Amino acid sequence: MILAAVILIFIGALIHFGKMYNLIAGYNTMSKEEKANYDIEV
Repeated sequence: MILAAVILIFIGALIHFGKMYNLIAGYNTMSKEEKANYDIEV
């Protein structure tokens, strides 16, 4: 259970700090216009 939490926190940090937005489901398949509308700023 703790291992799962650590993995999810690590993936969240990669997305937020590493700017790996391609890890977000469906982000790679979006058009440029849809990506522009997606709020990735926190």
